[in-house]
Amino acid sequence: MLNRIGYFSRQRVTWAGADKPPISLIGMQKGLMQDLTSNGIDINAAEKFQPHVTLARDAPTPEIAVFAPIVWCADRIALLESVTHTDGAAYRLITSHRLTNIV
Repeated sequence: MLNRIGYFSRQRVTWAGADKPPISLIGMQKGLMQDLTSNGIDINAAEKFQPHVTLARDAPTPEIAVFAPIVWCADRIALLESVTHTDGAAYRLITSHRLTNIV
């Protein structure tokens, strides 16, 4: 459920997210971090995981926004490569998988 607006000030990104992300999503992220580390991929484990939906890039700090919660159920997970160009970001799908046991 998306129920809050956030802002990444360094990247100037406004986003929507959840006060309490689903435990299953947190578990998937922790498993991914462990798999990356065990395969020799260096990650910044100290950085807080903030699941979100990007609403705007190169955005000013948003005003506090109150909105009715949005129920959002995902049935797939995807790995994308993001490359930033002078005219914006480009995304390339690397792989995707259907999720099972969605709660």
